[in-house]
Amino acid sequence: MIATKSLWGDIPAEEKLPSLPSQILKDQGEILTEATNGILIGEMKSGVMAVDAETGDRFERTVDSTHREIDADSQSFASSLRIRVPSLNSYIFDILSISYPIDLYPVRVRDYVNGITTDCQTVAEYEQELKRTLSSEKVRLVISTLLSQVSADAQSTGAA
Repeated sequence: MIATKSLWGDIPAEEKLPSLPSQILKDQGEILTEATNGILIGEMKSGVMAVDAETGDRFERTVDSTHREIDADSQSFASSLRIRVPSLNSYIFDILSISYPIDLYPVRVRDYVNGITTDCQTVAEYEQELKRTLSSEKVRLVISTLLSQVSADAQSTGAA
């Protein structure tokens, strides 16, 4: 037990924490995995980005990069959603990426499939943008094509 009093003020309880944009994205990946019975895996990758105060270059912040001088306002979280197909030698198809600051919004959504980048100011805007991307005709075509390829490969190898 620590004898010194806390100077942190009230630290929020877990049930009062905000929904993270990355968790919303991860949940969508899990929904795809479940909907396809694991044939397609909705996979999320995450990291922390920063801007070098001297050069202005963006870089992924890791334990090894902490010696660089960074602008505190430039730090952001970054995640990407991709589809991995285990039965096709773990083929990967990138769908989108997001980045957001420590105060969560705005969230920048980069839709790789449709070639659109959008800044979302609220949770509602972010969820609407995810819905637009994930239910777009092009993403549905990608999912259909991948499922067809898995089915064709299974039939040709007799695994169906």
